[in-house]
Amino acid sequence: MEFSRNLGCSSIYAIKNNFHVSNARARTRGKILFDYDTFFRELNVISETLSWFILSTSYTLKNISEIKSKKRSMYKKRYELLENVSLDIQNKTKNIIQ
Repeated sequence: MEFSRNLGCSSIYAIKNNFHVSNARARTRGKILFDYDTFFRELNVISETLSWFILSTSYTLKNISEIKSKKRSMYKKRYELLENVSLDIQNKTKNIIQ
């Protein structure tokens, strides 16, 4: 998501099971190799079309004060990691965009 956002994308489109080439009957003999629909539903991704899930490139972080005290340290570390990864991706994509 961070990479897409830094390239100026507002959303990411992900294909649904029925339209994914790896799930074609000729390749799978009727078996689903990976259930994209379930995966994206678990992430609360919007499904606005018959064949696509639409992922937003933005996300919201929980307010630290709303997190249980015994989990705050974990969330602080996670948010710090996300910030570092975000800055690293921003720095790397500057070279691509220019």
